Amino acid sequence: MKTHNNFNPKTEKISEIHLIKTHIPIPISVENFKDSDTYIFELNHTTVGYALIKNRDIDPIFIFILEKYRYNSYGSILFRKCLAILRDSNLDRLEFHIDLNNGLSSQQTCKILHKNNAKHLANVDGIAHYKIFFEQNTTEFSFIKLNWDMLPEAAALMIEVHQEMTNKECYVPTDLDCLYEKYNSNSMIIIGCFAPKNEFRLAALAIFEIPTAEECYANYTDIPYPLEHCIHTENIVVASAYRGQHLQKQLIIEGEKLVKESFPKRIHALSTVHPDNIASMKNLQYAGYQCVKHYDVFPDPVYNGASRNIMYKCISI
Repeated sequence: MKTHNNFNPKTEKISEIHLIKTHIPIPISVENFKDSDTYIFELNHTTVGYALIKNRDIDPIFIFILEKYRYNSYGSILFRKCLAILRDSNLDRLEFHIDLNNGLSSQQTCKILHKNNAKHLANVDGIAHYKIFFEQNTTEFSFIKLNWDMLPEAAALMIEVHQEMTNKECYVPTDLDCLYEKYNSNSMIIIGCFAPKNEFRLAALAIFEIPTAEECYANYTDIPYPLEHCIHTENIVVASAYRGQHLQKQLIIEGEKLVKESFPKRIHALSTVHPDNIASMKNLQYAGYQCVKHYDVFPDPVYNGASRNIMYKCISI
């Protein structure tokens, strides 16, 4: 990381500032940000500061501006760039708790939150509580049941999302041959989300699948849900360009409408989600699912021993 002696933060263009994800260790460590994503905040190859981001809705951001560059609005700029990253993670809102006993540092943090439209809720026991709400906008999208001809595009989207993931255990895509097999047997519904302004590209999808006796997630719960009444909610994925617009939740809502129409007896909806996949977990919970079983090592061979939570919802009401 380079440093320029003639660097003048007051004369540099804001547009030339970049937030760069890195796996190189940085000279700061924060206890509750272990296993977070690490970013270097640069201007013209000069390191201005660092950011740690965790995909969670409570205190997800830690920013650090090098001392010589403080008090030049860089903290607010860095915070906005971090917000843009989290806005793509399907979180509804963010909560921040600021220790007011940290003097000038806490004052600067509160100013940054105010500049970024955070709502000040209260000060309790020396802690300032703030919330930032992300706007929901799905008006440009249409939700359509996919037909046979659209299955290759669905398979391609799942592969694309899986390849982008840092932790590959978080998601297991369904291959095209399996999609054809399930489609031909009338045991699967795929709800697709399309963005008309982008040449009607498939932006997101969710699969609702009738499981076989061997596949059924009910086998791994403590409650014997009847097989003939079970449906799997699978592969809820959103292309990176369309995240942050609550499409996962809308896919679940629209998909359940199709399930009620096509498979009215399938009232027990089951899904699995990796515990580290916070966004998907919260979207399922917001849609009414609850965790009924946790496995550190899920015995279903499809998941290669990865950790999984089994989620459940009755969709008859």
